[in-house]
Amino acid sequence: MKLIYTFCAVFLLFGKVLAKPCKIVYSEGYKRADCSYLQLKTIPPNIPEDIDVLDLSENLLTVLENNSFVQFSNLKELLVSKNNINRIEKEVFYPLTQLKVLDISGNNIRNISNQIHPEMFQFSINLYKLDIRRNMKDAKRIRTNYTYPGAALSFLSNLTILYMDIVPYPVFGPEFESLVKLEVLGFDYCLLAAMPNDLFKHFTMKVRELHLMRCHDILGNTVRYGSLQYFKHLKVLNLADTHIHLIRALDLLHSFQNTTMDVINFQRVSYELLDNDIFPYTLVITSEMMKYLRTICVKTLNLADNGIVDFGKNSLLSYDHPECFENIVLSANRFTFHIGRKMEEILTLIHNLKNIILFDFSYNPIRFSNETYLPIPNGNTSFDYEATGCFSEGFINGPGKTIIYLPPKLKILRFSHFVRQSCGDGFTVRNASSLEKLDMSYYQFQKFPDLKIEGENNLKSLNMSGIDASLHVELGKSQAISKYLFTLIPSVQILDISYNSLWTLPQDAFVENTKLKELDLSNNVLHEVPVAILEIKQLRKLNLQNNNLVSFSKSITDWLDSLSQKQDIILLLAGNVFSCSCENRQFISWLFNTNVHLDPDDQNISNKNYSCRLSNGEVKGTSEIYDQYHELYSDCNAGIWLRFGISLLVTFTVIAFIFAVIFNFRWRIAYYIYRTFKTVIESTMNLKFTYDAYVAYSEDAKDWVKYDLAHKIERRWGLKLCIEDRDLLAGKSYIDSIAEAIGSCRQVIFVLTPGLLDREWTQYEIERAKYEMACKHVQITVLNLGTAVQEVPAEFSSIWHSVCLIEWSEDPQSADNPWHKLKLRLVLNR
Repeated sequence: MKLIYTFCAVFLLFGKVLAKPCKIVYSEGYKRADCSYLQLKTIPPNIPEDIDVLDLSENLLTVLENNSFVQFSNLKELLVSKNNINRIEKEVFYPLTQLKVLDISGNNIRNISNQIHPEMFQFSINLYKLDIRRNMKDAKRIRTNYTYPGAALSFLSNLTILYMDIVPYPVFGPEFESLVKLEVLGFDYCLLAAMPNDLFKHFTMKVRELHLMRCHDILGNTVRYGSLQYFKHLKVLNLADTHIHLIRALDLLHSFQNTTMDVINFQRVSYELLDNDIFPYTLVITSEMMKYLRTICVKTLNLADNGIVDFGKNSLLSYDHPECFENIVLSANRFTFHIGRKMEEILTLIHNLKNIILFDFSYNPIRFSNETYLPIPNGNTSFDYEATGCFSEGFINGPGKTIIYLPPKLKILRFSHFVRQSCGDGFTVRNASSLEKLDMSYYQFQKFPDLKIEGENNLKSLNMSGIDASLHVELGKSQAISKYLFTLIPSVQILDISYNSLWTLPQDAFVENTKLKELDLSNNVLHEVPVAILEIKQLRKLNLQNNNLVSFSKSITDWLDSLSQKQDIILLLAGNVFSCSCENRQFISWLFNTNVHLDPDDQNISNKNYSCRLSNGEVKGTSEIYDQYHELYSDCNAGIWLRFGISLLVTFTVIAFIFAVIFNFRWRIAYYIYRTFKTVIESTMNLKFTYDAYVAYSEDAKDWVKYDLAHKIERRWGLKLCIEDRDLLAGKSYIDSIAEAIGSCRQVIFVLTPGLLDREWTQYEIERAKYEMACKHVQITVLNLGTAVQEVPAEFSSIWHSVCLIEWSEDPQSADNPWHKLKLRLVLNR
């Protein structure tokens, strides 16, 4: 009986191994055994002994036992990351004398000092990369000094790359001085509580890269100036998401004055929730803060997402070696500039960035000014910023263009996701012969911008998606767009104009774009495929997802088929609801017979099963429609003449009836048409409103809004209001909450009292309401509770013809009942 059990166990074991064998591949002269993702609990016995690389990552191993790898004497790389290893036996690596790379990251070794025996690596002298990070998940509980296993690592005289976890109070003993070739030092699960001056004193001066990322427990006041003084030859300093504050991060650079570095990454070293008087999140950069960074010759500088709002003279844009820069990232800050300020420093920096390749100034709430023609040393012009709005004392500022003079080697320029609106008419880009990628997505303009690139341009990728939705119709209707936009970028290969509410495109929009390969028109409101795309001969990918397309014309399908014969074509159509009427049967058939690749990455429609609306309004999948193709469309032609005769007979009878009904019920019909038209428009534009009205008010109107206005509108009239103190969602920034709330309402009501004029968020609510009015035709109503007319905010002046002002009076004898006017306003536009 025991023999039978043994036989069954062996049979099942071999069955598992045979069912999921390791893949043996050859790459760059190495023989590799890929055993990853096989749910292994032990090391498979059928692996060739002469392999160079063994990949056991993403399995279920729990212990590395002695003799587990004894047969692999030639092994160069051992990868056992992302298992559940909690124990490593002393002699497990003894046979691997040729081992160069060891990756044990992402396991469950909660105390590496206990698991790494002092003699574990005595025969691993060839090891040059050791990765033991993301193991000490509970290290935060260690509140005393913790000594790292320096004795074990002292055998690794050739170790070049070392990644570890770092505990709150680490101790790196003198044994670490044996790592004489160490160049890359990185820490994960960073739980460091302080950075004293002697923290890294036993590490070799040859360290060229230091990665100390995501340290959320170390604060600026626990960081000492000399913490990095022992890394004299450092080239890469990466403190991304380590919350020591930008002021302290810049102070750490005093050890690297007048040196050359490849990367300084200080992205998000300041954290908004740690704001205090000593280290404020909202930061104005001063010359004193930049005194060390200014002297460093650095190729890549990342200061993104640090709450920078402004900078003083000779500070953020003042460097001793501007010619060293290749990449600058200043995105996701809060820059706000005034007209004429900082221009000398900005122009000097732009002029001197001779070798810059990438400049990222996206996700900043800045605004271009109207008049930007200012001289720079070579006689060209550049750009300026301002923080004030596009309206000044009720008048719109004059038109202007933003002139951007580019450095000679710039390839990537990002000016996307600007919160504030541009007052200018567009951009003129000069000296752009090296520019390959321009990102202006989600940039707000008063009208769709003119983009002019003067001189030679080799732009390959242009992203103009998400421009202010109230302005996009211009792109669909203006014939000048083809002249001033797409024809000026003949070299573009990737063009993204998604999320722009486009109805159509000019017929000659892409005549000059002979190199265009990818076109993204997704998330617009196209009812038909623009014929302009017929001019694109090299197209490889067309994205039409999430539009209002109901069909494709035969000219479009024939054009796609002709292209598919010469090259692979990807067509993305998900998110449209097509028509399955008789008139559209040719398109349904085309979907299942074309060689065009339809939504290849979308598993939900991999069988070409798009939504399709039948003549009776029922929505089915195109796969089901195609399976019943002959039954559904067999009588499409037979009923045409019958319907024509019946319709002709009935027409004369109906005409008289219609005229009678129209005359007798003309007012009701007018109201019904208005409501129906509004419903159709909202459905077409995918408008969904949660509330009937958003109420903007100040503290002196709080009680009246809650107990009088809300009571009557919600309880008596049955409508739903969005009230700040009651309905704004917690957990988001206040700006985002207000924007989301206004965007979900049909109307915006401003309760005008003396306190409203002084309220902090009033101007933002007005600007947001104007934005939603332009985008979604949201109505604006002002209830004046005793404020003089001359004190009405000037921000309403440009749209006064669209704002309903109701002078409020609680006098029951008043001839004009304000409650009646308000109810008519709310109900009529519901």
